[in-house]
Amino acid sequence: QTCALPISLMHTDQQSLALEKARQDAEDNDPLIAGAALWTMGRAIQTHKLNDCDLNACVAGLINKTREAPTEIQQAAISAVAHASLKDERLILELVRLSVEHGDYTLAVIANFLFMNQQDLLVSSPHFKPLLKSLVGLSPSQENAIKNFDWLLNQLYAKSEHRPLVLDCLTEWIIQNGSSSLNNKALIELFDQTIMQIANDQPGFQAVITRWLVAPEKQLAVAIGELIGYLHIHGVKSPTFSPEVLNTFTSQDFRFLARRLLGYVISEESLLSLTFSLLETDNAQERSFAWVYSLLTEEVGRDYGHATMEALKVRQKTANSPERDLLIQIHDVLFQRSSAMDNLPRLQELRPPMRLQRAIALNRAREMQS
Repeated sequence: QTCALPISLMHTDQQSLALEKARQDAEDNDPLIAGAALWTMGRAIQTHKLNDCDLNACVAGLINKTREAPTEIQQAAISAVAHASLKDERLILELVRLSVEHGDYTLAVIANFLFMNQQDLLVSSPHFKPLLKSLVGLSPSQENAIKNFDWLLNQLYAKSEHRPLVLDCLTEWIIQNGSSSLNNKALIELFDQTIMQIANDQPGFQAVITRWLVAPEKQLAVAIGELIGYLHIHGVKSPTFSPEVLNTFTSQDFRFLARRLLGYVISEESLLSLTFSLLETDNAQERSFAWVYSLLTEEVGRDYGHATMEALKVRQKTANSPERDLLIQIHDVLFQRSSAMDNLPRLQELRPPMRLQRAIALNRAREMQS
């Protein structure tokens, strides 16, 4: 009943009376009364053509309540400002000002506002980027707001001119909210729509993997491990580094990349694919052959010997010299090591007791007879 009179009068020639009543109710200390009044004022700006006097009074009333009011009333004012901001420049400027404060409720309202109004608030608007970038302040627990943020980034990434903006936002969010250890939930999965969009852009995906893996912030390296694991489940099993980014690397950069690769990437397929992609850099014989040799003979090849030898055979079929010579050399090292391991005598301690050996042999004989 509190807002019934103002709402009903808005559809008559008594708009000014209705808005005066709403402004009076907005000063009430009861959050229900004040909140309904603020909603009425925002709705009036959004859907009705107001005279200058009423418009200015409503705008001033809403802005005042976003700055000086109890929390519940302030939140109602923020929501009302967002609903009406496309109708008045002063309100969207207030929304931009509020975005700087990074309050959880405010950021959730902004995420919903951008999600609902992307067609009306163009990316070219001077207000769009500040509002979008403020969403990097969203916490992982705000999953509904994150979904809206993810949808926005996904839509923006579809156009190449907006991709740097998307990657800046995603990178900053990971740095602020990610972990430097591998024992936490894979936060990167909160942006599943954006991830799949990036994965479908091979040059962009390669650049993200390469740059994040060598970034000084460990959160980005952890995120790459999570990202590669997530995409592996979804069928993307052979990620590669960016040749363009590798071309800028020094020897120390390759060393750091190799350490991060071994530290944060787990899947053998991904490890092998990324290691082989080091061969795609310019002047690979001088710059990356030694790193590939070391990785495949001393690290990946020790942990995944059979898989590495099989991958080497496949790559040899399409490789040219001198890469083929390198691959053959690595395969020979792994094969000799594997053969030596196979020829080692079994430790007596690992042999089962004689009684158990006889029982096993008897059971096998019965299986053969049946």
